[in-house]
Order: sequence, then C-alpha cells, then structure tokens
Amino acid sequence: MKQPYSTAQVMLRAWAFVLIIGALQGCANLTAVREFGKSAAEVTSYVDAGNAYQDSARTIQPYLTNAPARADVPDARKKQVAAANALQSTLVGYFSTLAQLAGEDSFTLDKELNAIALGLKSLPDGTLDTGTTEGAIALTKIAQRLVLSRAQSSAIKELVNEGGPTATRLLSRLELVAKSWRGMLENDSRTVGDALFALSSARDTSPLVRMLARDRMQEYEQRYEDFIKRVDTATAALGKIRSAHAAMAEDLDSLDRKELQAVLKDTVTDLKAARKNLDALR
Repeated sequence: MKQPYSTAQVMLRAWAFVLIIGALQGCANLTAVREFGKSAAEVTSYVDAGNAYQDSARTIQPYLTNAPARADVPDARKKQVAAANALQSTLVGYFSTLAQLAGEDSFTLDKELNAIALGLKSLPDGTLDTGTTEGAIALTKIAQRLVLSRAQSSAIKELVNEGGPTATRLLSRLELVAKSWRGMLENDSRTVGDALFALSSARDTSPLVRMLARDRMQEYEQRYEDFIKRVDTATAALGKIRSAHAAMAEDLDSLDRKELQAVLKDTVTDLKAARKNLDALR
C-alpha cells in the first residue's frame, strides 16, 4: 500500500511546481507601468497634429501665388504625415507590448495554484492537519508571488533594454518633426493673414469685399490657433512620454519604487488631460 506523503514531501512538490513554472512567467505590482504603457499607446495627439498640418495645406492653397506650389503642398504634406504616422505606429506597438507585459493577467498561476490547493486538501486523512494544509497553500502562494514578480520584471526589463533605445530615438524624431510642423503652420498663418490683410485694406475693392476679408481673417486666426495648439499638444505629449520612459529605463531593477511610480502616474494624468483639451478644440 502506498504511504501517504509526508509534510516535507508535500511542501517540496508544491514549491518545485511553482518554481519551475514561475521561472517562465511573472507577476508584480506594476500598475503604474501598465497604465503608462497603455496611455502612451493610446495617445492620438500626433494624429491630430498631422491632420492640422494637412488641413493647413488645403487652407493656404487659394492664397499661394505660385501655381506649382499650390498643387504640390498638399501631396508633399500627405507623404510627410504618412511617414510620421508609420513611426508612431511602431511606438504604439512597443508601448502596447509594455502594457501587456505589465498586465495583471499576463503572468499568473492561479489555475495551477488552485490545483495544488485541491491536491493538498484531497490527501488521505491523517496526512496533514488542516492548519498545515492551509499553511502549505499560503506558503506556495507567497513563493508564486515572489518568483513570478521577478520573472515579470525581467520580461519588462528585456523589452526596455532591447527596444527602449529605438523607442527613445523615434520619440525624439517625432518631437523634431512636430516642431518643424509648427514652424510651417506659423508660415502658413502669415501667408493667409498677409493676403487677407492686403485684400481688406485695398482701396480698389468694394466695402463688402473688405468686410468679408476682415471676417475671414478672424476666422483663420482662430483656425491656426487651434492648429498650433494641436501640434504643441503632440510635442508636449511626446516629450512627457520620452521623459517618463527614460526614468523607467534608469530604474528597471526597482519598477515598483514609489518615486518612479509617481512619475509614471503623473505622466498618465498629463496625457489624459491633453486628450481632454484636444477634444475641446473640436
């Protein structure tokens, strides 16, 4: 007749099971990392900025005196925005992966732990008393949490170490592109403003035309103010993401450190506020 397992044997089997699987998985208190990755992946302010950049090309077309330029500007900007959006899509993939790795359900052994608990409780009477059984289950859960926490942090660390430098370069590149777009929008605004000002003050035009030109000037001033706000919001969002990502990259060995978590949480708050401000412009 097979002898019941001893307490030591039961504990050894439970721990070995968790340690073996835990080496391949992970679990940690990474709420701030997860929310940061999710928010960074969901940032759409760059799309808004690109749309503003292209809309401006259509706005200035009637005011361009050079015929070839009038035709070329929209197409050229469309290509520029498409290239920038491709870079942003790469960043979306990176930060989505970060959020997924830091997810609560990405690294878990709940199913396996439940099986261990059922196994312990189904042992023949007299093998383990109730207190020892519950203690074994609790200790196994502690082992799971510690082992999986290390594995999950290791997976995030590997992602950031390997993909982080490229993500940083892309963020910096997109910031520069957004700043160049801002400069172009300022030039566009001057082009439209100068043309309408000339029309509104021309003595050889009718009072009605001059009045309409002045009204159009006010309309376009507001339009370009909104365009530039969109680009500024995108630039600021990219900068905040880059800074928070850099802070995380420097602290990969202690992702649950309070100071780092505060930085990530503040960034998430700022990104949500930026989205709200952009929505208000529509």
